[in-house]
Amino acid sequence: MKRTISVLLLLALVISFAACRKSGGEPVSVPETTILPSAQDGTEAPLIKTDTPIGYVPPEDFSFSLVYGVLGDLTYDSETGVLVKQRVATHVEDYTTTYFFTEEQKYEVYNQIVRMDPASYPDEYNPIADGIASEPSYEIVLTVTYNGVTKTITCHDIAIGAAPKDEQGEKFLAVLDAIKEIIYASDEWQALPEYEFLYA
Repeated sequence: MKRTISVLLLLALVISFAACRKSGGEPVSVPETTILPSAQDGTEAPLIKTDTPIGYVPPEDFSFSLVYGVLGDLTYDSETGVLVKQRVATHVEDYTTTYFFTEEQKYEVYNQIVRMDPASYPDEYNPIADGIASEPSYEIVLTVTYNGVTKTITCHDIAIGAAPKDEQGEKFLAVLDAIKEIIYASDEWQALPEYEFLYA
C-alpha cells in the first residue's frame, strides 16, 4: 500500500513538472543585491536591484526636496507633496498645490540619485565651469534622504543654459532634469496660473 502511494506521488510530481515545462514557465530569479557605501559615516548600506529596467528599489525612508530656478522660485517636497510654482508671487497660495510622485516615478528619480552618488559632492557646489555666468542666474538646493542619511547640495548663482563642466555635473543636472520633467508634466503643475513675475 505504501509503495503504491509513493509511486502515485512520484507520478503526480512528474506530470506537474511536465505541465510547467510545457506552459513555458520560467524560474523566478532572486534580485541582485549591491552594496554601496553610505554617504557620511562610511558604513555599507544595501541597495536592492530588481530584474526590471527600473533598477534599484528605493528604501522606505527615501525622500527628496528641491528649490530651483531664478530666486529659487520652484519648491517641492516629496514627503509632504507641497509644490510651489512661484514662491515670490503676491498670493503664493494661488501658486501652491499638492503632488505626489507615483512609485514608478520615485524609482526613476532614486536611480538617478544613486548613479549621482550624493556623498561625492561638496555641500556648496557649481555644476557649471568657473567663470561662466548669466543674469539672472539660478539657485538650486537639492536635499536627498535614504538609508538613514541626508545630504544637501546647495548651488548659488548658476548660469542658465550652460553645459555641465564634467561628468559629476552631468549626473547632478540629470537628477534635476528627471525631477523637473515629472513635475512639469503633471496635471497639478499644468493647473497652476502663469508666472506672475517674469525675469529678463
